[in-house]
Amino acid sequence: HGTVSIFRALAESCDTYFYKMSTALGIDRLAEMAEMLGFGQLLGTGLPEEKAGLMPNTKWKREKRKEPWHPGETIISAIGQGNVQASGLQLATMTSRIVNGGYAVKPWLAGYVGSVPTFSGPWPKLNIEDRHLQMVRQGMERVLLPGGTAYGSRIMEMGLEMGGKTGTAQVKRISKAERASGVRRQEDLPWHLRHHALFVGYAPVADPRYACAVIVDHGGSGSGAAAPIARDIMIEVQKRNPAAKKMEP
Repeated sequence: HGTVSIFRALAESCDTYFYKMSTALGIDRLAEMAEMLGFGQLLGTGLPEEKAGLMPNTKWKREKRKEPWHPGETIISAIGQGNVQASGLQLATMTSRIVNGGYAVKPWLAGYVGSVPTFSGPWPKLNIEDRHLQMVRQGMERVLLPGGTAYGSRIMEMGLEMGGKTGTAQVKRISKAERASGVRRQEDLPWHLRHHALFVGYAPVADPRYACAVIVDHGGSGSGAAAPIARDIMIEVQKRNPAAKKMEP
């Protein structure tokens, strides 16, 4: 890629940018920010299936593994690999907090079929500089523009445009022996060995009201498997526009 900005790094999913940035920041600062955005904790939905996940740091490894933290772990944690564990709910919450101006919104069940939806809030402001949030948001907008990893899943309808980020959760590295035998791509592997495909999205880009996370088990790539689903969700939810419905406090 050569020298890239944060905008291009997000748009083109350039891991090396985040390797260098994470090395400069260190895992503890990364973990602190991730926790502000909803990682490593229960979000309070009350759903029995909800999991806290894990955002590792030096204290966690020292206490749980009785081992020191290594720089290489920071690099892989920075792109969501290694010991990082996050649910789809946490990914959607993270996206919402980034694009809503840095408010610590938490997911809740607004209502049930036939009931009047309820509102939960107001939400406290996170200690994140607005200019930093804007930089990430601009980069996520470029993901759906020419050159971005999800350009093929862009929403064409004016006023409904989506921003987002593609992702991949690695299941298995293709070995040298497999490459020698002709295995070159994820599609060449058995389904259960392919990577999980991820995409987080929000819309409309001009005034975000909706955020979502899509995870496709063994989908291979976020751009190919998850982003098209997010596009369809975002088109439909904006047309239905549930945010416009009156809610009870």
